[in-house]
Amino acid sequence: MDELYEISAVVERDSDEPWIVSVQTWASDETEVFIAWDPVVESVHIELKRGGTPFFVSEREVVGDIRVQKIDKVTQFIIHPHRSNFLERIVINIGTHVEVYDSSLIG
Repeated sequence: MDELYEISAVVERDSDEPWIVSVQTWASDETEVFIAWDPVVESVHIELKRGGTPFFVSEREVVGDIRVQKIDKVTQFIIHPHRSNFLERIVINIGTHVEVYDSSLIG
């Protein structure tokens, strides 16, 4: 997750559980994005806020991989479940605003 240091974000490790990585970043419309990943228990917590008020919260278990990439002015987080179909994923695009795509919610 060295890519995290190339984006505009606050990256922290939990002092009691240093394997847990949390990322806090913002879209241009001031939507706050918070992602915490625990690779030991393979879980991720995603929270979006406006004005300090959460409007989207998601927890996922069995997370095997999180990738971060910068495409033009958009930061993209791609979250893949462990040992599953590579097409199953959560994609969070952070740019002018935030877009969340979760393939498990599409029928």
